[in-house]
Amino acid sequence: FEDENEEEKDQEKAPKTTVALFFEFLPFSVKEVSEKGLMSNTLKARIAVEVAFGMSHVHRRGMMHRDLKLENIMMNSVFESKIIDFGLVQGSDLSMSSSLTRCVGTLAYMSPEMASEEEYDSKTDVYSYGVVLFALFTGSLPKQSMRDRMTNAPMKYPAASSKISEFCIDLIKRCTSFESSSRPTFDEILEDMFRHSFCLAPEIDTKLVMRRYRELNRFRVAHDEQSKAGNK
Repeated sequence: FEDENEEEKDQEKAPKTTVALFFEFLPFSVKEVSEKGLMSNTLKARIAVEVAFGMSHVHRRGMMHRDLKLENIMMNSVFESKIIDFGLVQGSDLSMSSSLTRCVGTLAYMSPEMASEEEYDSKTDVYSYGVVLFALFTGSLPKQSMRDRMTNAPMKYPAASSKISEFCIDLIKRCTSFESSSRPTFDEILEDMFRHSFCLAPEIDTKLVMRRYRELNRFRVAHDEQSKAGNK
């Protein structure tokens, strides 16, 4: 009996080696739901805000996603969007280094500097976000050849309509600027959307989107405070 107790004590002292993986079930693809025309403008605006917050968090942690696209945005059972597929994430100081892989990601969403295998930084994700907004609110990708993109030929932007607002078109233009330094950061994008009451398209329930914005912003503030406390 004593031997059994000693054995149990030894097992308790032994280091735990069990590894558990927890997965979140995300039943809805933003791309598929969008293609079926099942999204309201309010839901699209909320997705735009959620993705911007997600990318802001990625950049604040010193990383780049490098493959942001509609296919990599999923929704849970209450239609909250989540960015997935971090297989191409690069941890860095958000500046180009010799170790960064050139020309990775999806061509339709790829920034000119990455497509031409030049130096790139976190603003390559901002370009991809601009294409995400274009596809989300118009239902199609920009009609632009790779040659046009790499030679700074003007992109054909949509006109304001029941699907998209002038503000959203202007935001897309700034996000897809040829010069990466001219593109806003995700924090600046969020501030701009807040100032314009999230009017990325007509007939948006701004109160609902504002509620989600405040919820995510509280998380961001709390996380930043926690990080500062941990660094002291």
